[in-house]
Amino acid sequence: MNPDPNNKLVAKNRSESWKKALVKGRLQSQMNPTKLKVVRCEKEISQEKTAARLKLSASTYHAIERGRRGVSKSRAELISSFFKKPVKSIFEYQDTGLFLAV
Repeated sequence: MNPDPNNKLVAKNRSESWKKALVKGRLQSQMNPTKLKVVRCEKEISQEKTAARLKLSASTYHAIERGRRGVSKSRAELISSFFKKPVKSIFEYQDTGLFLAV
């Protein structure tokens, strides 16, 4: 029996970087990734490294990225400047006075 040529392609795709995975739509197939996650993956930076550079705990950054935790205006500005993106392209202002990743 001949090996399925798609198996090699699958193995190759598994070894690709986050950016290539994003381009191929693998991240987009996950349930509604936030713009913050997409931006981070484009930069090919792990959540842990991002959190460390922003002086946040990994669990706090994870909650922010998933849209489960809002951030103050100053923290939203810090995160967006880290990624060199406008605040409004990553976060949405909420009635609670916090910014939420969308």
